Amino acid sequence: MSDLRTLPTREAIDRLQDAISHLPQARVRTAHRFADGMYLREYTQFADMLVVSKIHKRENFFIVTKGRAWVAQDGALIQIKAGDIMVTKPGTKRAVLTRAEEVTIVTVHTVGRERNLEVIEKRLTEYEDSSLFDVRNNPKPGVLTMEATPAQVAP
Repeated sequence: MSDLRTLPTREAIDRLQDAISHLPQARVRTAHRFADGMYLREYTQFADMLVVSKIHKRENFFIVTKGRAWVAQDGALIQIKAGDIMVTKPGTKRAVLTRAEEVTIVTVHTVGRERNLEVIEKRLTEYEDSSLFDVRNNPKPGVLTMEATPAQVAP
């Protein structure tokens, strides 16, 4: 079994993403909200789930509103929990692992008047052909998927 402390490098996270790309992916419950030039993205990652993010181009707030998870990023492995607020730096790509409980994370971005999610994603993240999810956090076409349990799809 791999030691989690070896995961934080970008290369290791890219290898992890490649490895999980061969496994079924579940949809991640995601809400999108807008207010006065801000874009808020709220997603819930279910228990026992591993998600690899896209590469971020700009700073944004990363706020944990529920649960706890392990995050590998920027050469570190940290545990996050409800109430934690971090700033995502440009170039960040992270792996988020939940265990016994789900976690809800909110990110806050400045986007001006833009409301088109595809345009927003191009502004905020680097294009990666290897990314498994689209802008709405649905698995991309051709990605192996799995059905969530009823508890996972309940609002």
